Amino acid sequence: MTAVTENTRDLHALIPHRGPWLLLERVLDHGDGWAHCQVVPRPGPLTDGEHVPATLAVEYMAQTVAVVFGLRGRAQGKATGAAPVPGYLVAAREVSLHVEAFPAGQPLTVEARHAFGSGRAARFEARVVSGPRVLAEAQLTVYEPDSEETQRP
Repeated sequence: MTAVTENTRDLHALIPHRGPWLLLERVLDHGDGWAHCQVVPRPGPLTDGEHVPATLAVEYMAQTVAVVFGLRGRAQGKATGAAPVPGYLVAAREVSLHVEAFPAGQPLTVEARHAFGSGRAARFEARVVSGPRVLAEAQLTVYEPDSEETQRP
């Protein structure tokens, strides 16, 4: 386990999401190949005001995987001030939504752990939990392009 620092909580330095699409609140804990983040579902255009559809769990999990890649880049010495490289969610398999919606305002924990793969393509086991209760889970396959691939027209 790695102690969470103020720098770790700076999600803008770890993932490319901005504005209303930065759904995570903060990094709770992390280690080699895994991260736990907090999300607080908020009312917005995709909600009924009181509930957030559980389908957003896939995005919560994907953003937590992006945190793992961002932390890995930081550990490998990638420039701290450099913009995070956008990654791609290639597949979401075995998605299980155990609830229809999340109550707005209730903090949830999102966990992502590297399952296999090396380099820039990998599969992660991810889930959204509230205390001991698993609310959603999936296997996410992701791809992190190199900086040259992201600059091509």
